[in-house]
Amino acid sequence: MSKLVHMKAHIVLLLIIICSIVYYFSHMEESYIGIAEAVIVRNSAEISGKITESFITLGQTVNAGDVIAIIDSRDLEYALEQLELSLEKAQILYYDAQTGQGSRAHSGIAAAQATYNGAAATANQANLEYQRYLDLYHGGAVSASVLDAAKLKADTAASALASASAALNLARNNSAGTAIESSNIEIMLLESRIAQQKDMIKKCVITANASGTIISKNYGVGDFIAPGYNIADIASMHERYLVLYYPKEKLSEIEYNAQLTFIYKDSEYIGIVKFIDVKPVYTPQNFQTAANKNKESVKIKILIPENCPIKPGEPAKFLP
Repeated sequence: MSKLVHMKAHIVLLLIIICSIVYYFSHMEESYIGIAEAVIVRNSAEISGKITESFITLGQTVNAGDVIAIIDSRDLEYALEQLELSLEKAQILYYDAQTGQGSRAHSGIAAAQATYNGAAATANQANLEYQRYLDLYHGGAVSASVLDAAKLKADTAASALASASAALNLARNNSAGTAIESSNIEIMLLESRIAQQKDMIKKCVITANASGTIISKNYGVGDFIAPGYNIADIASMHERYLVLYYPKEKLSEIEYNAQLTFIYKDSEYIGIVKFIDVKPVYTPQNFQTAANKNKESVKIKILIPENCPIKPGEPAKFLP
């Protein structure tokens, strides 16, 4: 009798194990692997120059607006100083024109000529230096960053010369009757250029475009960077997606903006479908489960809620 009871106990245990295996594989058949990814935000320079300070390291967390690097602004500040001096001269001439003191036409031409002569000398010297560095660069004696810095200086000086030339031509064409109007126009032009120059100086301070984690740092202190070049990438903490591949024949079950549940470390979270690819592909190997293996699948992206601590590259399970 005891033998029979013992045998029945074994049979019951075996049935429990079989049921557990069937339950596990039946649920595994319906599950899909999702892998988290973050939106990558570029942080590009808007002006050329040498980086004098860098405040970031790989893996560092930053907030939007944090300063991540500073570009050398000395040449731009020098050009701004020259523009502000020119504005002071123009304002004096404007005052003289209003009060009728002195020879307005003569003083205007003389001041404009002096400004032009100084700008021409500076531009000529900067261009000679650039040509010298260009020859040295072709000979392998200096780096590309040194050459780029010399070109920036020459371009800045050429811009100042063009402005001085325009001001000189304006002064020569002035008559006594139009002195006040011409002086006022010159003041407005200089004020506009000063505002533009100040804006360029502000762009020397590069700030983070998003809150998140620094995942790449492409330039550091001493490097020369050009406009449009990416100084660092940030993995945004506010825009993360769970990427998964869903069988093509079941696509009708998924809708754009639908709320879907996924599991990360035994906790459930609700995400929103924000992308459904229209072109089916065979499921990539690292996304394969029994539910989508060797099947044509479509790529789906689910927006991860901010309360989910999943990190880029980590997996989660999706149960339809």
